[in-house]
Amino acid sequence: MKKRLHKRLLSYLWIVVLGALYYGLVRYTRFSLSCPIRWVTGFLCPGCGLSRMCIKILQGDLVGAFYCNRYLFCLTPFLLLYGGWKEYRYIRYEDTKMAFWENILILFLFATALCYWILRNMPAFSYLRPM
Repeated sequence: MKKRLHKRLLSYLWIVVLGALYYGLVRYTRFSLSCPIRWVTGFLCPGCGLSRMCIKILQGDLVGAFYCNRYLFCLTPFLLLYGGWKEYRYIRYEDTKMAFWENILILFLFATALCYWILRNMPAFSYLRPM
């Protein structure tokens, strides 16, 4: 159990370090990575605005974060709870199996992301675009 915990903590430490470096890069140089899907197709993907959303959350601007990516902003608390639960199950019991309801959840999230992707690129739903 301790080995799995150590492995996960090290992985999350890397994520935090890389996130902090990216935050510093964006905050102090105004340089940010652009979305490759938008660059190639010209369409907004479901994740467009995610970097700005995370930066606004770190700055405490929750309303601004909401307007950057409404879909992911609303899903974040649930995804964090689910991810925490899965991490606990892995660290404590080395359980990596997915239950049937988890597969249904993933299909539901995929379907809603696809709908969000389509809607945010339609002129009638331009309010779904990142601000």
